[in-house]
Amino acid sequence: MKEKAEYKSAIRSRRMIRQAFVELMQEKDLEKITVTDIITRSDLNRGTFYAHYQDTRAVIEEIENEIIEKMLEFL
Repeated sequence: MKEKAEYKSAIRSRRMIRQAFVELMQEKDLEKITVTDIITRSDLNRGTFYAHYQDTRAVIEEIENEIIEKMLEFL
């Protein structure tokens, strides 16, 4: 089954959220990163964050899944 096409703005928003999260991981403990931290860093609003992710744990899981997927492709 063909996957639903994603709008460029949605792709951009998800990328910005993930990038902000990774930057924050270098500055703070993982458990202390909040949605407010992420939206402030990414310059997006809270509604945009919640349109893509349920919580900060969902961001972590997506990043983990991408890493695992890339490792499997390499192997």
